[in-house]
Amino acid sequence: MLLKQRQILALFQWIVEADHTDLLARMNFLVDCLGLQIDQKYSSGVMIFARDKEKARLPLPARVTVIISANNGSDNEFQVEVRSSEPMLRSETRCELIAGELQKALSRAE
Repeated sequence: MLLKQRQILALFQWIVEADHTDLLARMNFLVDCLGLQIDQKYSSGVMIFARDKEKARLPLPARVTVIISANNGSDNEFQVEVRSSEPMLRSETRCELIAGELQKALSRAE
């Protein structure tokens, strides 16, 4: 009997403190610089949903999704989540690189 091996997908999460309106303004600029776009269909006043631009020439597993949402209804604390279908145990994945850039940019502004 063959066992199906499961792959753990790349996921990075952290909490950031920021003013709500300031965070939204910074994210619009940041996602564009990282080759992502905010998807207005899934974003709201308390959550930002961003992903790779449709015309990005990336393999499907390397496509990144970023979700930033208010942490437990807080006005100044947000959970940031960056994920892709790349293997979590592989180093220097695109998911890891995007997460690192976001962490640096968001921590500088705190």
